[in-house]
Amino acid sequence: MTTATIDGAIQVEYGIASEQSGQQYPAIQVSEYQPKNLKGEVRLVLSEASVDLMNPDFIPKVAIASESCDYGSGDALMFAIEPTARFVILAMPKTFAMDKETKEIFSLQKGQKLKDLNRVTASKLFLSMVIADEIVLNNDGTPQVFTLKLTSTKTALIGGDRDEKGAATIHSLNKSLESHFGAKRQWLTHLVSVSLKVKPEKFTSAINGKSSNGVLFFLEGGARALPSENQKLTFDLVSSDEFKELAKDPFRLNSKTQPLEESFEPATEFNDPSGIPF
Repeated sequence: MTTATIDGAIQVEYGIASEQSGQQYPAIQVSEYQPKNLKGEVRLVLSEASVDLMNPDFIPKVAIASESCDYGSGDALMFAIEPTARFVILAMPKTFAMDKETKEIFSLQKGQKLKDLNRVTASKLFLSMVIADEIVLNNDGTPQVFTLKLTSTKTALIGGDRDEKGAATIHSLNKSLESHFGAKRQWLTHLVSVSLKVKPEKFTSAINGKSSNGVLFFLEGGARALPSENQKLTFDLVSSDEFKELAKDPFRLNSKTQPLEESFEPATEFNDPSGIPF
């Protein structure tokens, strides 16, 4: 009688990549999406599921305190991100459309008026994090990727070719880097860290005139060049085929399965439904 055995090394080598969906990266969120007042503090936070995706060596440096956050459907345990953390914007963000009711993501079509379709703009940022000049790493030694989903007026953080002079957007940041380093038609934000903040803001609907409190993300202060060894780490990451495909299709519209996303953003928004004009 012959007993079948499995060599562990061979089993891994010949494994087939799973198509099952699931949260792939830690998702950055905020402690409140609809602040009760405009003077309160809104913090960047991570859920338990997001923290569980991180390298344990870096969790105490990133997730400094637990807190209970109410997103409208009961309390959720969240972890406040170290307030001095800086972020590396790994790729040029692409903008999509999101159905306000179903949250389904669509590609933007030229000439399409989102408000007529009950849709808002949506984007997903891919970020790395720097704590006290140390880049947060994965278990395999590569920079940990974090995501930040932006919808409606929050996509103003991205900006574009029509940015006003002095605008603190991601596109204006890259233009400043091109000018500073004498580069043309290059994306350079993956080589610097910036301070990413969130604040309460009052919004008024262009359709019904109703106002409500929401949040805006913004860049504060100047950019800091990463140490040369970290620049190589982020360059190698964003140059990989896997990441380039991710940046090209962040919501996996062309994939058979879409990853589960951690998001407690309220289903009903009173922000300007037209989002950023196109």
